[in-house]
Amino acid sequence: MTGEDDLERISSAISELEKRSREVDALIDKLNEKKKEVRRLLDALSVPENSSKGKSTSSDSVAREALIKAVSENVKGQKMSTGNGKLDSLLYGGIAPPSNIVLRGPPFSGKFIIANNFVAQSLRDGIPVIVLSADKDIVQMKESLSKIAGDVEKAEESGLLRFIDAYSRSIQAEVGSKHAVQVDSYNLSSLIKTVDSVTSEVCQKHKGYRFLLTSLTTFITQHDEKTFLRLLQQFSQKRKTEGSLTFYILEDGLFDDRMYEAVSYLMDGAIHLRKTFTDNYIRIEGIGNARSREWIEMYPSETGYDLGSFTLERVR
Repeated sequence: MTGEDDLERISSAISELEKRSREVDALIDKLNEKKKEVRRLLDALSVPENSSKGKSTSSDSVAREALIKAVSENVKGQKMSTGNGKLDSLLYGGIAPPSNIVLRGPPFSGKFIIANNFVAQSLRDGIPVIVLSADKDIVQMKESLSKIAGDVEKAEESGLLRFIDAYSRSIQAEVGSKHAVQVDSYNLSSLIKTVDSVTSEVCQKHKGYRFLLTSLTTFITQHDEKTFLRLLQQFSQKRKTEGSLTFYILEDGLFDDRMYEAVSYLMDGAIHLRKTFTDNYIRIEGIGNARSREWIEMYPSETGYDLGSFTLERVR
């Protein structure tokens, strides 16, 4: 094979990559236009109803219902950023709610870095986030998150960030935040009611929310398989009904393949993480059109992460 053939092949690959890059840019531009349209609709909704008379008419109500429906239709399917530009590119612009996504990998593989960036981006976008912690101290979680999101206390006081503490009671410790709601991770009926109560409060003030559950590992170890899967099915279906984009953290290598397959069945997609002695890798499965058949290098840091090179033609 000649050097000219090699150059031609390389040139062809570069041209294809540039084409895919333009497609992603066009998609992002389209999504930004959608955001502007939704903002205009929300601004219209914020205008007082029939303010001159102090009460609404039937025509006002019909108009507002039409606007609410338009907002719902525009938001549905609109992709949301993960907080990392390269991961968004790998996902062809982000992740469209409502979706249930499992973050699966061994310890120290980067799960919480991805999760924290997901939460931070949501707060920057003004989207409320609910965090259910069954295996992490809330004080430590807030410290880690503040390095990325900034003033976490302010977000919590405003109600934009809500914590449900299912961890402190299990170790007989005090709740890590005066704003957090404490629950018992063993009492699943109470847990579901508490989560539904918090999400209902958030939905009354906002058009949607994002959810982080850390972690499924705790619930799997505390309950029998059937009970856990019934809980997860009920929980995940409710989050989708409410239009949430939800991340679930799950430790890899602790359970048999059947359990991981059952969890995957209830999800809309997965972000798989792998760790060797020196390197970290990431792979996407089942999220929209994104399919990464090969592992992509990942470089996590304390507050973020970078991804190695990839071409979108390999991802599909």
